[in-house]
Amino acid sequence: MASNLLPPLHLNSTYTTPPVNASATIPFNDRTANYSAGAGILFEGPAGSYYSSINDMRTPSKSVLNSTLISKAQTRRWLKPLSFTASINTSVGAPWGINRAPIEKPTYLYTKGGDIWLYSTLFALLPDYGVGFAVLVLGSL
Repeated sequence: MASNLLPPLHLNSTYTTPPVNASATIPFNDRTANYSAGAGILFEGPAGSYYSSINDMRTPSKSVLNSTLISKAQTRRWLKPLSFTASINTSVGAPWGINRAPIEKPTYLYTKGGDIWLYSTLFALLPDYGVGFAVLVLGSL
């Protein structure tokens, strides 16, 4: 997957293993944060199997919204729900959680999030408005 995303999107601050010469934010210390554990622990890194910068996280959202790597038809199919939940405002896609915004015009928020150790990531898209955002958070409760 890295070879399909990193070079075409020019993600120069995204790594599949803990970066050695990059500036990284490690809460407390490496042992507490498990920063260097990498993909060997639970097969995932802090940012969905990647170590990434907030700037690099914004690039995939633009890619999805602009259909950079796949066609517009494939993007529309990828954003369709695969299953529904008990809530009329929530459905499930692959890999998305899809939530209807509580406003008059039907607007959907596509989200993907993950956590490992002291790191949390949220990636979200609002295709109706051409907006995407990423949030990277670290620290303890």
